[in-house]
Amino acid sequence: MNLCKRIVASVLIGTLVMPSLPLLAQSQTISQEATIRVTRKATDQYTVDGSKITITTKYCHEYVRNEEAILTTRAEGGENALLFATGAQCEVISASKADDSKFSLLDFLIQLGLMIATKGLLGSPAIPMPKRN
Repeated sequence: MNLCKRIVASVLIGTLVMPSLPLLAQSQTISQEATIRVTRKATDQYTVDGSKITITTKYCHEYVRNEEAILTTRAEGGENALLFATGAQCEVISASKADDSKFSLLDFLIQLGLMIATKGLLGSPAIPMPKRN
């Protein structure tokens, strides 16, 4: 499984990041998006149709059944939203998979091709540790 993740990461880095590095250096507010089909499962929970993935939102009141929604991401996965055909926008706070406890929102974004597998490659500065006296 790790070998598969490494292969996917290499492909994503090679095809998605390298041609766009100068563009990313100019603007930090680039958003990426993917169209997915979702169905409301419960309050603030939407399942991605055709998979076992559940997206958790914050204060989302859209009642959808097998409808297209656009998942957008910005700031290296720090800002995520679901956009519905009605114009509603809901903040995405997590993604989970019923049979995989290690599955996270970052894994879901990588799976959709919206994020690269190596976090921090795009030049986000590391937060320095404060010095102790």
